[in-house]
Amino acid sequence: MLFLKDLLVFNQLSMLAQKAMEGFISGLHKSPLRGFSVEFAEHRSYNPGDSIRNLDWKLLAKTEKKYIKQTIEETNLRCFFWLDVSKSMKYPEGEELKLKYSLALGSILAQALAKQRDAFQFSLLDEQKLIWQSDLKSTKGHLSNLFSKLEQLWNSKDLESDWNQDFTYANLASSIPRRSMVVICTDMIIENESDFWETLKYLKFLKCEILLIHIQHNNHEQMLDLEGIPYEFVDLENQSRIKLNPNEIREAYRTAQVKFTESVKQNSQQLGVSYFEGDVSFPLDFAIMQFYKERNKLK
Repeated sequence: MLFLKDLLVFNQLSMLAQKAMEGFISGLHKSPLRGFSVEFAEHRSYNPGDSIRNLDWKLLAKTEKKYIKQTIEETNLRCFFWLDVSKSMKYPEGEELKLKYSLALGSILAQALAKQRDAFQFSLLDEQKLIWQSDLKSTKGHLSNLFSKLEQLWNSKDLESDWNQDFTYANLASSIPRRSMVVICTDMIIENESDFWETLKYLKFLKCEILLIHIQHNNHEQMLDLEGIPYEFVDLENQSRIKLNPNEIREAYRTAQVKFTESVKQNSQQLGVSYFEGDVSFPLDFAIMQFYKERNKLK
């Protein structure tokens, strides 16, 4: 299992992604998800009419199942990552677990996509600012450039970027081709929600597969699992402050949070968007498997 706490020892995202993928694939071979593991290794199931010339005969001998070796031309997915890197994603202050969950997941998936020659683009979003955007490529140089940018945030440094442009989600989606995949990592503390949902509706019209990863610190943000002593709560977005005792507000707070999360799930379901709850204490394996589940719909 790939837990975020075990990945925090890495300073280099390239090393993190490599080690994480090794552990992930190893874990799949020990699980009943063998069909998934060969999908990940750039195979697909044999269909009647496929040329037997492309059969993986060694795999057939081992598993008695027919799989086709995919060529580079067959793996032509275009994947777009929208990573929320706003102040609220830097919770808890000093640890930045939500942001690091997003960065670790994005790095692991980028490594996998580059290996499969699938093109990917990353957009880093802070409130209404696009602070950096990569090209849409699948090369090793492209991956290396991405890691160098994400590592700055991973190591709690200011991102070196000349971008910092105003954006709307609609403008961000305007250059995305039909039948692409869009992965959104955010805590859903979004200033313009109507623009966000309308944009996802447009992307579904383009027959894109969308994976919305709702990143949260479940114990604190959902359950308010804090000691029954007065705390000063600070809004990381606008720095407003209020002193409260968790015991006095816990029930009302939990009710409000459940209602909010359910509304996000319902909106996603209505649009045909795949929703995944990314708790920072849960293994990243589940999010990676959800990604490949959505990816395979585009084949």
